[in-house]
Amino acid sequence: SGRGVGMDVVKTNIELLEGSLTIDSHPGLGTSMILRMPLTLAIIPCLIVNVDGDRYAIPQRELEEAVCLHPGLKGRIERAFDKEVYRLRGRLLPIVRMADVLARSEPFDESSRVETLARHEAEHDPERISYILVLKTGGRRFGLVVDAVRGTEEIVVKPMHPSIKKVGIFAGSTIMGDG
Repeated sequence: SGRGVGMDVVKTNIELLEGSLTIDSHPGLGTSMILRMPLTLAIIPCLIVNVDGDRYAIPQRELEEAVCLHPGLKGRIERAFDKEVYRLRGRLLPIVRMADVLARSEPFDESSRVETLARHEAEHDPERISYILVLKTGGRRFGLVVDAVRGTEEIVVKPMHPSIKKVGIFAGSTIMGDG
């Protein structure tokens, strides 16, 4: 009908399934729609990584490549103003350290970012191997630093319990083969 009635029905039904629909329209430029549906029960190929002794599964659909930084070889994480970056084939890649994200209960702000950078510079171990997962999600590309890469597995993803769903950084949970 041209008045958005049909899209309202679509949006209502998507929200009943605990999904979301975002519509962004600009006259003369077009309309973009982002539809997000929850994982109810899916088998997803993932890269299993370790961070602070815990295992996490990173979906391979967002993974472009994995970079291993060996001590003494070319390539290292650098600082650009108040952010960490990695120079990958001549382009700067913003870095996110998964351990830092998991350790914080609030989003990073200017002061916490500077504090975190200073801590990483003070704790820098030139003999430690680093792993950077190059991920692309939502049109943005970044490097996720993890402690170790354990391999790939196809896992059954189950939805998060409603009390944990509010955390927002986890898509689901699974029980690994070893319990």
